[in-house]
Amino acid sequence: FSTYIIEQYCRLVQEQSFQNLSPLTHQTVIYLKNNLHANLTVKDTAKELSVHPDYLSRQFSKEMGMTFIAFLNHERCKQAASFLKHTNLQIKQISAIVGFNTISYFTKQFSQFYGKTPRDFRNERIFHHSNKQNIAQRRLDYELL
Repeated sequence: FSTYIIEQYCRLVQEQSFQNLSPLTHQTVIYLKNNLHANLTVKDTAKELSVHPDYLSRQFSKEMGMTFIAFLNHERCKQAASFLKHTNLQIKQISAIVGFNTISYFTKQFSQFYGKTPRDFRNERIFHHSNKQNIAQRRLDYELL
């Protein structure tokens, strides 16, 4: 539960930091975050926001410090990490849910962002969680002595 609260707090802080963006870039960020699962392109997003794709791309890169696609992949990887931490969904399912077309592209992007594959990321969490349980059990056993 505390992990969930911390993640939600970080999400709110991040959303507040987006308040300093131009209305167009702010709208773009919200649109992307709400549609991560979709096959998003600059062209389609620009059409949805009623602007020219080149203008959207330049404005977004200028304000965000990264390209449209880099931001999109970054957000998809963050959402995937949350699924890997909090669900038992297969990695292939998670890849599709967050909007990656292929598992290999997902793995490549995730590895670049987190420095480890999705499988290693999940296994590390499972190992860490089971270690905490073992320590808690040992404390309980000790207290009962």
